[in-house]
Amino acid sequence: MATSGVPSAAPDSEHTVVDLVAYEDASVIDALRLRRLVATKPSLPTGELRRFELPLGSDPDGGEVEWETIYPGHIELPMIDYEHRNTREYRYAYGVGNDEHPPQEFQNQLVKVDVHEREAETWSAEGTYPGEPVFVPTPNEQRAEDDGALLSVVLDASEERSFLLVLDAATMNERARAWCPHPIPFGFHGQFYADGEDRPTRSMA
Repeated sequence: MATSGVPSAAPDSEHTVVDLVAYEDASVIDALRLRRLVATKPSLPTGELRRFELPLGSDPDGGEVEWETIYPGHIELPMIDYEHRNTREYRYAYGVGNDEHPPQEFQNQLVKVDVHEREAETWSAEGTYPGEPVFVPTPNEQRAEDDGALLSVVLDASEERSFLLVLDAATMNERARAWCPHPIPFGFHGQFYADGEDRPTRSMA
């Protein structure tokens, strides 16, 4: 996830704040092996969104790492308004999740977390499995942070094909679906190169 600060844990010259998805131990690595994911009911560990405050300075033994849970529900592949909020204060994070804890099947919902209020909104539809969300901001410098679209490639199991889902990022209401004639494999962390640039831009920011 991004390095960022919010009023409840503002960074200063002696600390930095890092938000990330955390698991209790390294068993998640084995749980995500292909042979386990293809099981009828895969047993997936539950990750939660946590905030870590890291001490900085010349003393290697100085200070303790403090952390708190921002969102306890299962979440993975988190995304923010990367272009405008990476390493800066932010309020909204998006990700894939599961409506059961512990999860009884693959990721089946999209999650929007308000890290200020510690509240979450979700989108889901029966028999569908969304991929990593991508936030596309409205091209307006005066816009609100969550003014934009949230895109996700979603597998519809009953239809045996995928569609591009478009959500209103502010409300998490569905705006459109663009159907594909076949299923699309799950993917994540796409990199996009703009014309004339020699380095990638994170997702579609």
